[in-house]
Order: sequence, then structure tokens, then C-alpha cells
Amino acid sequence: MKKIFWGVFFLGLSIILLDSCAPTARLPDIKSSEVKIEEDRQKKLSFSNFTKHFQRAYKVTYRINTANVDLCDKKGLSLGFDYTNSYAVGEKNAEYYPVELNMGTRISIVSIGKNSPAEKVGLKIGDKVESINDIDTPQGRKAISKFSKFLTENLTSESTKITISRDGNTKQFDLNPQEVCGYPLVFIPDQIINAFADGKRTIITQGIAEYTKDDNELALVIGHELAHNNRDHIDKKKVNTLLAGLVGFALDMASASGGGYYGGPTYTEKFMKLGAQAFSVQFEQEADYAGLYYAARAGFDVTNANEFWTRMGAKNPSAIAHNSTHPATAKRFVALRAALKEIENKRKSNLPIMPNEKEKKIKKKTEKKKFDLKKLLKMKKK
Repeated sequence: MKKIFWGVFFLGLSIILLDSCAPTARLPDIKSSEVKIEEDRQKKLSFSNFTKHFQRAYKVTYRINTANVDLCDKKGLSLGFDYTNSYAVGEKNAEYYPVELNMGTRISIVSIGKNSPAEKVGLKIGDKVESINDIDTPQGRKAISKFSKFLTENLTSESTKITISRDGNTKQFDLNPQEVCGYPLVFIPDQIINAFADGKRTIITQGIAEYTKDDNELALVIGHELAHNNRDHIDKKKVNTLLAGLVGFALDMASASGGGYYGGPTYTEKFMKLGAQAFSVQFEQEADYAGLYYAARAGFDVTNANEFWTRMGAKNPSAIAHNSTHPATAKRFVALRAALKEIENKRKSNLPIMPNEKEKKIKKKTEKKKFDLKKLLKMKKK
């Protein structure tokens, strides 16, 4: 009983002491209805801002992917628009997106590339896609993935008939799909400043889109990630990791047979880490270089490239001195300046704006002489 008494006593005393340290100002009374209205207003502003930057990122990506299709090993066909529906963005959030997107369970066009097949025939943001070549488009929760798969498997270079609904009316358009680099955009609603490639897609965050001052700077980021994809940096890193891991595994086996393992990271783990970092800086340097060309070929002004990366370095000061997987910003600045001069000289000389490539060493095949026994015997007789 004494324990219970003292427990209650100290609890009460704590409440009294905490109350004495509470704010003393008398705040104005607010209505919950007013809070809800303000909450909705802020959500609409937030989703409107997300939509604006997504549409901007899509247009820049589309422009780069079309301008560099001749340099891309992986190609695809595009109608020149991006799409979504209420399930993809979350049913609770759909009402907060801009009204012009016409968000619902059916697929809506939310962004259109400049000079794309969609723009040329007059498709508009908010058009609901009813069918493609008379095949009804999917609706509901998995509509986006199903529609994406359908386009990948069925689009050809031939004319494509698309039926849309707009303002209660049904319209039909004939589009000629355009060949593009086969690395579509994934736009993440995250405020972190980041962009990366996974070998299949170009992935950027809302944070880095907002950080870039204009489309020219955003093109530098997207061009950089396209270079990672197009030059197989992700697959090469995986191979490097695997090969190094095999070496480590062999050492682990040798160590185990001799009774030499005493805990801690294995050789496999250590070597896989080393393999993952092998050529990382060189891959980043190559992505900077090729990405600059990709952006320039798409008609973006890349003369501000070194200032942009310097600003990024100022935001992340540690990158200026040293970074094990990314080039130091100072070195990046000098390298980009040299690449800019290279592009400028090519333009002045009316040369193709294409990245310089290392000459591949071709080994001359020596002709193997066939062993001729009859000829050898004749020579001996002579």
C-alpha cells in the first residue's frame, strides 16, 4: 500500500510542477472548421506545387530522351504524355490536386511533352483516355501499371488511334509514336535533394527539381542520370561487386580451411564493398561529361553547368574536399569547364555534338597456318 501511496503522490506532484512551467499566455479560441479549411488550403498548395515540378521534369526528360535517341542503346516508343489516376496518387489526396488534371478512376493525361505526338494532334492535360486502338483502357487501382505494360507491348511505329473524353464529349486522335531513349522518368514527392538511375529509369525527387533555378539546370541533372543508364554504369557496378565478392569468397574459404577466421567482416563482405566502389568516381565523371552533351544536344543552355555544381558543393561543403564515390566539386568544376569549351569548339567548327569516345584497341588476328604433311614430305625429299 505504501508503494501505491508514494507512486500516486509523486505522480500528482509531477503534474503540479509541470503545470507551473506551462505557457501563461491566453491564446485566442479557434474553430475546428477553420483549421480544416486551412489544412485543405495548404494541401492544395502542396499538391499544386508537386504537379508543377512534375510536369516540368517530364517535359525536360522527354526533350532529352528524344534528342539523344541516336546515342541510346535502349530505345522505346512514346506518345508524348504522362498519366495517372486517383488510385495512383491516393484516393484521399486526389481531391487536392489541381482541378484541371481531372483526377478520377480513369487514366488522365497530366503532362505533355513539347513537340510530342500528343501536343501536335491537340491532346490536353485533363483528357481522360478511354481507349487505344479501340481497346478500352484499364480503370481502378492497378490501371497505371496495366496501361504502362499495354503501351510497352502494343505501341508500334504505325499510327495509333486514341479516344479521349473532354468536357463530356468524346474525341478521337491519330498519333504517330515517337522513338525515344528507353529510360522513363520517375518523380518522387520527397523534399530531399537527390537524383539517381537504376539502369531502367531516371529517378529524381521533388526536392532537386525545386532546387534547380530553371529547366537548364534541371536538364543537367536529368542528362547526368541518363548517362548513368545509357552507359551501363549500374550493371558494371554490379559486375564489379560480384567479381570482387568471388575473390573475397575464395579467401574466406582458404582462411576457413586454415582455421584463420576470428569474427568480424568476412573477406567477401570487404571485397564486395571495394568492388561496389570501383570506378565510382570515374563513372560520375563520365556521367557529368556525357550528361552535359545530352543536355546540350536537346537545346538547353549548359553554360551555367559549373556554377550549378559549385552551388551544389556549397550546399554540401564536404564534397569540395573529398568524396569516395563522387568527384570533388573543384575537380568537377574544372572538368566541366573543359567539356563546355569542347562543345563550343565543335559548334564553331560545325562538328557533330557528340561525346568523344576512347579508341577501341582492335587486336589483329594472325592467320594460323594449317599443318600440311604432304608439303612437308616434299620439302624433305628436295
